[in-house]
Amino acid sequence: MKTFKTVTCTNGLRMIGLSGALFVSAMSSSITMAQEIAGYTRPSHDITLSSAVSAPLIKLHKQEGEYVKKGDLILTLENRRETLEQNRRELIWKDKSELESATKREKLLAEISQSSRALYNKTASISLEEVQRAELEYEMVKSELERIKVQEEREKIEYQLARNDRNQRLVYAPISGVITKVHYQIGERCNLGEPLVKIANAQEAVFVSNVEEHIGRNLTTNQTVTLKLPTGRSETLLQGKVSFRSPVVDPASGLMEIKVMFDNKEGTVNPGVSGVLLLQNQAESQELAFHEEHPHSTDSFIDGSLNHE
Repeated sequence: MKTFKTVTCTNGLRMIGLSGALFVSAMSSSITMAQEIAGYTRPSHDITLSSAVSAPLIKLHKQEGEYVKKGDLILTLENRRETLEQNRRELIWKDKSELESATKREKLLAEISQSSRALYNKTASISLEEVQRAELEYEMVKSELERIKVQEEREKIEYQLARNDRNQRLVYAPISGVITKVHYQIGERCNLGEPLVKIANAQEAVFVSNVEEHIGRNLTTNQTVTLKLPTGRSETLLQGKVSFRSPVVDPASGLMEIKVMFDNKEGTVNPGVSGVLLLQNQAESQELAFHEEHPHSTDSFIDGSLNHE
């Protein structure tokens, strides 16, 4: 007994194929055949910020649901002591009076040493001991100047460390997105390493799925594909690009992971919902195209051959 295959056309017509082959009548229009692969969506970035120190929360600059740009200040932890220490280190570092004095002295003694040596060599009007004393003082002030320069560098580093200690109590947004969760209220003590704030960027989303190897190997990076995703009680079709195709197959399931990036600036899709990836069946599409180019042979087959089993 021969097997038949029924396909629904885009114009609502149904066609019958014999023994796995599809036959199209001349009056039919284009046919859509796609394989649906289930998966889920998530934001392109969904990050949790944690505390680098243990301190009370004293101010919230942004609230849940607010959009923040990269670099915006989100919250402040107790930092009065760290602020004072930073200011103290900054004053010490920016005080250049000792460096300026040593620089002027070094320049003056350099001139005295050179003139003393020249005067001794030319007229010998001063003693060698005086020349050597002048040169020794110059060498000492040179060493002192180098010591002060090293001290200036050390003071700069100490200031930067103090500033870093204070900045650890200021939490900034590392990405642009919406604050989806604030874990503490003002006055509560934030513990080291525990979550503080969660930020998600849903303007660009990712569709994630696990597919069979023979399907995944035919997908390429940056390939444009179609997604069917729920939007409330309806569904919408969106274009996306394959951003990742796992180079390995999970030995337990025999599946490989793929990711499709799609634009969601309009907020059409709420990331987290499930959806499907629509993939055209290439073999069947080629067969359909052949029969659409030869409609008369198809009609005659349908007219004359379907009556025989």
